[in-house]
Amino acid sequence: MSENNDYVTGNNPILVVLSCNELNEFGGYTSEILKAEGFNAFQVEQVDTVTPDLLNSFDIVILTEADLSAVQSDVFRAYVLNGGHLIAFRPDRQLSDIFGLCDSESVVEEGYICVDPETNIGKGISAETMQFHGKADGHTLNGAEAIATLFSDSTTPTCYPAITSYSFGNGQAVAFTYNLPKSVVYTRQSNPSYAGQERDGILGIRAAEMYLGYVDASKNHLNQADEQMRLLSHAIEELSKNRKPLPRIWYFPGYHKCLVTLTDDGEDSVLEDFQVHLADVESKGARITVYLKNPSLPASVVENWVANGHEIACHFDDTAEAVQPTYAGMNSVASETVKAHLQAYGYPPRTVRNHWIVWVGWTEQAAIEAGVGIGMDCNLYHYDRGSTHGHYLGGVGNFTGSGLPMKFINKDGQVIDIYQSLTQLPDEQWLEENFYGCFKILVDRSLDLEAYTFVNVNFHTDRWQVWSRKPGLDMLDYANRRGVPVWTAEHSLNFLKARDSASFHDICWADQILSFTFEAPFSEQSLTFMLPLNHNALTLCRVEMDGVRQTCRRMTIKGRAYALVETGSGGSFHIMAYYR
Repeated sequence: MSENNDYVTGNNPILVVLSCNELNEFGGYTSEILKAEGFNAFQVEQVDTVTPDLLNSFDIVILTEADLSAVQSDVFRAYVLNGGHLIAFRPDRQLSDIFGLCDSESVVEEGYICVDPETNIGKGISAETMQFHGKADGHTLNGAEAIATLFSDSTTPTCYPAITSYSFGNGQAVAFTYNLPKSVVYTRQSNPSYAGQERDGILGIRAAEMYLGYVDASKNHLNQADEQMRLLSHAIEELSKNRKPLPRIWYFPGYHKCLVTLTDDGEDSVLEDFQVHLADVESKGARITVYLKNPSLPASVVENWVANGHEIACHFDDTAEAVQPTYAGMNSVASETVKAHLQAYGYPPRTVRNHWIVWVGWTEQAAIEAGVGIGMDCNLYHYDRGSTHGHYLGGVGNFTGSGLPMKFINKDGQVIDIYQSLTQLPDEQWLEENFYGCFKILVDRSLDLEAYTFVNVNFHTDRWQVWSRKPGLDMLDYANRRGVPVWTAEHSLNFLKARDSASFHDICWADQILSFTFEAPFSEQSLTFMLPLNHNALTLCRVEMDGVRQTCRRMTIKGRAYALVETGSGGSFHIMAYYR
């Protein structure tokens, strides 16, 4: 049976094949990776439904980690032999010949990879070693090209490849010798075996302490998970050269390369303090999310703030059981707080950060929040001051390995309908002397070094007039100078939902013309699609949308040239892209 039915219509170029036993292998998260990378035209099937005719109807097949029968192995072998294009995550050892590998039966666990940027797929990707989580099979090369090498630690190479490319018969096959989606999940969400443990010596159970001893915080600047997701994108585009150029959706609104989400924990502040803070933010053309423990502010005031573009949402306070939070306790707090907010202000809250950042389980907290209508969680929080383990979260950056908000997935492999937004810049972590400088570092990395990041900044109202006002206003001035949007969490959520629900249909390549329909939901911010500037020996020379020639923005993104086209606020757009 097909999954992700939103992506089944039209001529989807990509097929994702899942194991019939998805427990703990997270192959289903491949869909979230593809959406994050802007490949919104794909179909998902389970391996027991795969037939030769099905495989042959797709440009590219992605096989997630799965134990295959001999018959199933033969189907995939024949597919590649006869001209198919296959990408596999930790492929069954029966398929080693397809990937130009010899099986050594060795395993590298919880290691690193190092990409060769001189290869076509590795071009533009960091050459620093990057963590992966889980197991990688130790193969030796038997004709394949090594795109990346396995390392046993951050400095010690093995003789085994991490990613390979190989021509087999008339087809092409790319192997990730480790389970990419599982590694991305564990990098972003940390180790589930650490859930619910007091590990860092800071009072209360928080999501961030699951990363203690698990994340290589010296790599915070790299966005390790994102870099490895982009290796998948490069592999898809490289294999597409033998088929057709594929459209993608750009990470950010318009042609921006960074986005700032501005938030504030209101705590027990009085109305006058909120008014000063919001007025200051507005004076710089920005808007902010305020998280309240209870609906203590007058409804008329909140109504005016919301009408003016701010967001007023909830600050779930389960600190009474912070030392040992329970599902039942947090669920009760969340339900009652949302109910009180709705009764007071007439609309449901859509994003959240908890008081003391209290967290339940591995992803149980996310499930609680999704269950009461929350769409974005900001509880992954870069705070380690006072830890008995020092600054274990490392320097400013993304200790989750990602600058992109993506949805959670639970232990059973089910995606939870709520986005994880890392709060990189809490005021109490960086303090007055470092706050603005850290903000500037993150923005500059995103704009200038391609560490593309949604930067989440958090203030506390009671600190604004005491010390954080100057660095806060300096941040807003810097964002304005560099042309970076500053949004509420809700505004960011609306953009992410629109981006993920947009779709490409009827993709056709004929006579050096790429045509397709782009369906974009109506939203506050228009979406931008991107096309490869070059396809084999051809160059994109013109793009028309609904028959009107468009102005394209040319950008080099992770070593590859693209033309970006911004659409309107939503609708159905017929695109014609001419290559010569």
